[in-house]
Amino acid sequence: MSVLSGIQIVVFLAALLACAKPLGLYMFRVLSGDCPRFVRFLVPLERIVRKAGGTEPGEEMSWRQYAEAVLSFSCVCFIGTYALQRLQGVLPLNPDQLPNVPPDLAFNTAVSFVTNTNWQSYGGETTLSYLTQMMALTVQNFVSAAAGIAVLVAFARGFSRHESSSIGNYWVDLIRSTIYVLLPLSFVLALILVSQGVVQTSHQLSMRRSSSRRSRRTERESKRRKSLWGRSRPRLRSSSLAPTAVDFSIRTRHTRSKIRRRFRTSCKCWRSC
Repeated sequence: MSVLSGIQIVVFLAALLACAKPLGLYMFRVLSGDCPRFVRFLVPLERIVRKAGGTEPGEEMSWRQYAEAVLSFSCVCFIGTYALQRLQGVLPLNPDQLPNVPPDLAFNTAVSFVTNTNWQSYGGETTLSYLTQMMALTVQNFVSAAAGIAVLVAFARGFSRHESSSIGNYWVDLIRSTIYVLLPLSFVLALILVSQGVVQTSHQLSMRRSSSRRSRRTERESKRRKSLWGRSRPRLRSSSLAPTAVDFSIRTRHTRSKIRRRFRTSCKCWRSC
């Protein structure tokens, strides 16, 4: 392992340790219903989602009900993710006309993302359509992580509520984890990615490749011009009959001789005047 790799690991672990306590306290507050001021603008969104789902924070669940909710939600997510992959060939937002994902790969990908493993054994841009990436994988990046957070919170409540038969409400924990934890984090991380030039487009892959080739050609041309300008050195040429002129030596001999001829012609004209 190189020194740079070791430094990256140390910095990553240090960042995790630095974020553990403040992020843990924040998650405890929002999952308990006590939202800090800087995220209270998301409270109406939580209420809308809860009303649409027909759930309330006061409706507690036992551990059996909680487990049934987790498993049923995961099964629905698996079916939806698998179906989107198997039917992407006839669904919209597929400008590259990508075919349906094979059954084994679709099954593996669906299980991977529903369990928050996110193991990808394919090329995303050449295998999955935009609709599949947005409605299947991106959604699972949020809800599967929120489901994991909810299970962890229920596990902690099981220890703290050893005399109670309820461990909270899975749907409330899922909604709050998504809205108050994952959405703000994704917004911050998205700004970081955008600042580094990471973009998302809905154009065809061929158009993206041609655009990328054009940008690379433009970059190479810009570098070539900069290198030519950097190699050109200003040289002062003075004459008793003409004002001082600045001549730049150019790479090719033909260009240099052409400049000399023009300069001599201008000097002759000036003398004749």
